Amino acid sequence: MRRPRWGELRAGIGSLLFPGPCCLCDGPLPDPLGGPACSACRGRLVPLLHPACSRCGIFFVPGAARGPCGACLNSPPPFDRLIAALPHEGLARRAVHELKYRRRETLAPLLAVAATKAWAAADRGPAAPAAVVPVPAPFWRRVRRGFHPAESIADGVARRLRIPLRTGVLRRRHAPPQTGLSGAARRRNVRGVFRARRFPAALRGQPLLLVDDVSTTGSTARAGSRELIRAGSGRVEVLTFARAGGGGVVV
Repeated sequence: MRRPRWGELRAGIGSLLFPGPCCLCDGPLPDPLGGPACSACRGRLVPLLHPACSRCGIFFVPGAARGPCGACLNSPPPFDRLIAALPHEGLARRAVHELKYRRRETLAPLLAVAATKAWAAADRGPAAPAAVVPVPAPFWRRVRRGFHPAESIADGVARRLRIPLRTGVLRRRHAPPQTGLSGAARRRNVRGVFRARRFPAALRGQPLLLVDDVSTTGSTARAGSRELIRAGSGRVEVLTFARAGGGGVVV
């Protein structure tokens, strides 16, 4: 009789101790100890190689010409470019929701892998980032969740890119959540919300990679990048797992 392998034993023990469906498709979860998502859903969280705006990262319809969108031509963002792995739709949207609102922190490494692959597939900038900086959250929100989604994703990105993770570079004062606000309201809501009063001397003039979980209108990325540059950083690039809007397809 063949002895069960460790993977099979782990899956059996996990199913016995932590029975439950996949958090992304509600289907069977053969190996709960391997994470809250099944292998099929994990396999679908791969970067969408659609054309996108070369500045704000908004996805275009398939076959569209590459380059900046009209909004970025009229009002260029302070960051050099924003790269996203997937449109904020379908499975990607649910993954963000489960991470942020169902406190599934074990999803963060999966989202970090997708974001890192999107970064690797993009055209390289003139210099590699000196550090990965997560978009911060207000203190009370971190306490309520028990973790910070953007920081968890940024940690995974930093590990995979072998770039230092620098937390605390940006601080965020209390402001109402961005969820449900219009584009104009989002811009007003993040105005002056970030501070980099103790900007590290080692990062002055250095290129940085600002990481967030999702970009909806780009207001947070603009405000955070603007403050980093004001504090003395070099060029800022932004990396997110998901990007809302545009002509992305449902995945």
